[in-house]
Amino acid sequence: MQKSQARIKPALVYNRNADKSNGGVSLKVLPNPVKTSATIQYTLANMGKVNITIYNYLQQPVKVLANGDGAAGFHTITWDGRNTNGTNAISGLYRVVAIIDGKSYNSFAGNQ
Repeated sequence: MQKSQARIKPALVYNRNADKSNGGVSLKVLPNPVKTSATIQYTLANMGKVNITIYNYLQQPVKVLANGDGAAGFHTITWDGRNTNGTNAISGLYRVVAIIDGKSYNSFAGNQ
């Protein structure tokens, strides 16, 4: 008989860079901590290229949440704790990287 595996829910860990503003760009991951999903909020002062990717502790990409042109203004994206294949991510620390017009903004998310 095979044991059933419970779905791992993402939870954010404290990070002093969780809300980072620079040059008209703002990145925030919340709530801190979460139990069911992580919401990534970002604000663009101007239209620009946006890539938001979740990386594991080995710096391997887990899931791309956004990749393309972003309009100026406020945006939200939700990470449901799954990888690109739709499989639940394992427990651990994850890095949220937003590359906006070639500049990198970081925060961290963890699964427990």
